[in-house]
Amino acid sequence: MSLLIRLLICRHGESTADLPPRCIEGSADFPLSDLGMRQAAALAAWLGARYQPGRILSSPLMRARQTAEAISAATNAPLQLESRLAERSSGRIAGLRPDEADRLFPVKQHPVPINHRPPGGESYLDLYSRVAHLWCELHHDTAHDGQTLLLVSHGGAISALMQAALGLPPSVTGPAFPTDDTGLHELQFEPGGRVRLTRFNYTVHTEGLV
Repeated sequence: MSLLIRLLICRHGESTADLPPRCIEGSADFPLSDLGMRQAAALAAWLGARYQPGRILSSPLMRARQTAEAISAATNAPLQLESRLAERSSGRIAGLRPDEADRLFPVKQHPVPINHRPPGGESYLDLYSRVAHLWCELHHDTAHDGQTLLLVSHGGAISALMQAALGLPPSVTGPAFPTDDTGLHELQFEPGGRVRLTRFNYTVHTEGLV
């Protein structure tokens, strides 16, 4: 059984895709906006004053990597890129405005089925499968014994990862775990295998940022 004691899961800061006119990010590689850079710096300073992660794993997409680099500098924790933390691949709709995606690639079923793939992209089931596989590796890897591990990822990937970590099945209509820009979730692991969710979408570090 893993002796990992704490898992911190953070979302990246605001990206330039969030600025008007907003577009669908998914696997599109947008950088952080000016506000996103300040959010990342605030999260990094807050984490650096409270935690000593043994390692940071980050999605390789620019908005997550930039956030993770700020955290690594503040905590002196080594940073490793992990492709399974990338956001759900949105295929050919990546970078389009929502109205453009609806016009060019309409989805006829609502709610969208869990196995629906946008053209050239991933289904939610695909996303859940890869983050659940990563979670199983991390949870049983003795290299993390006694450590705090920090992950930097994206809204959809984090929701799927939280479902997997808490033993919930993949679902787009069941329990969801929304995460704001640089929101933080904290999971603590107790003897016997019990998992406690001790922080949920924690964003106190962004108060006052505009």
